[in-house]
Amino acid sequence: MESLPALDTRPRATHYGAPAVHEFHRAGVLEEIREQGFIPRSVEWRKPDGTLLAGLNRSVLEDIDSVHCLPLDRLGPLLLKRLTQYPTAKVYWNHKVLNVGQDATKA
Repeated sequence: MESLPALDTRPRATHYGAPAVHEFHRAGVLEEIREQGFIPRSVEWRKPDGTLLAGLNRSVLEDIDSVHCLPLDRLGPLLLKRLTQYPTAKVYWNHKVLNVGQDATKA
C-alpha cells in the first residue's frame, strides 16, 4: 500500500546500510543499484571550517553488505519493476493503513 498516487519523485534517502543491502540482494536488485548508484570508498567528519576530525577508508571492506548509495527517487522504479514481475503482486496506490491488529486466530 502506498498513500501517494504514484512513486515519490523527491530525491530523499540516499544511503543504505548492511540490513537494506542484504534485502536488496535477496530481492535481486543489488546489481542494478550498484550500476546506477555507487559504494562510497571513504567517509570523513569535518569541522564547519573544513578541518578534518576523522576519516575511514572503506576500500578494505569489499563485501556485499557495504553501504550503497542511490537516491530514493531512482530506487523506487527499480523495486517497482522487480515487484511487477510477480503475477500475484499488486500495488495499491492512494491507500493508507489505518489499523493493524491481532487476536487469537489471526494477525
